[in-house]
Amino acid sequence: ATFILRRSASGDGGRSVGDLSGLSLAVGVALSDWCAELKLDVRLKWPNDVLSLRGDKLAGVLIELLNREGVTYVLIGIGMNISHAPPEVPHSTCLATLREYNWTPDQVLSGVAEHLGRAWELFEARGMEAFIARWSKVAWGIGEPIQVQQGECMVSGQMQGIAPDGALLVGQDSGAVIRVTSGILL
Repeated sequence: ATFILRRSASGDGGRSVGDLSGLSLAVGVALSDWCAELKLDVRLKWPNDVLSLRGDKLAGVLIELLNREGVTYVLIGIGMNISHAPPEVPHSTCLATLREYNWTPDQVLSGVAEHLGRAWELFEARGMEAFIARWSKVAWGIGEPIQVQQGECMVSGQMQGIAPDGALLVGQDSGAVIRVTSGILL
């Protein structure tokens, strides 16, 4: 499903379009909250995946921005496996497997939309900082050794969490912390 949110170029409360970094993480928190309401434990994998406790992918989030005549449209795409996991996608799962129930798309859309609406209001008011603690509670890999692929480069270290802008923080043996703003967490 794609949710389309409209905001002025400066956003509500004077927030700029640049303040949207980390929004995919905030959406992940909204999805995690909805799953918790259903008694489903999930983990969030930076930057945009929702995983089962076994590490199988349940959902993914994509954010697109479209600017038209001083108005920014935020397109939030959420792909969630409802009744079956695609067999061609390794390590995937679905709601029906995690919680035995005959889910309808309308039920899922309604629940997700409610939580997404609340998350959007909080994000617009307070930004990503309002979500850091909640994201960290359900994050996959904090404190663990990780690798992030960035094109031809690989960043390795210990996952320490996320920065206020949603960047992944990767600790090094030297004590340095590398900020990763894009890449594939392996």
